Amino acid sequence: MDTVSWAAHRRAVVHTVRRRVPLVDPEVATSRGLAILCARIVADGAVDRPADIWCEAAVDAALAMLRETILAASRRPDPATADDMPGADA
Repeated sequence: MDTVSWAAHRRAVVHTVRRRVPLVDPEVATSRGLAILCARIVADGAVDRPADIWCEAAVDAALAMLRETILAASRRPDPATADDMPGADA
C-alpha cells in the first residue's frame, strides 16, 4: 500500500470511530488502533485486510477509552452542597 492509500484509510477510520463512538477523541482512538495493527503485524507477519483490522482495533480502542472515562467519572466524588453540611437545616 502506498502513503496516499494509508492517508485515505486514516480519514476513513477517524470517520468511522467518530460515528460509532462519538464521545471520545477519534484521532487518539485511530492512533491506538494503528498501534494495535502494527503490533499484530510484528507478531504475525503480513495480515489480510489491514485497513479492516485497523478500523476494528480503533473502534475497540474508542470503546475502551469510553469505559475508562465512565469509570473515572463514577469514582469522582460529588461536590458537597449546603444540604450535606451539618446543621444545614438550622
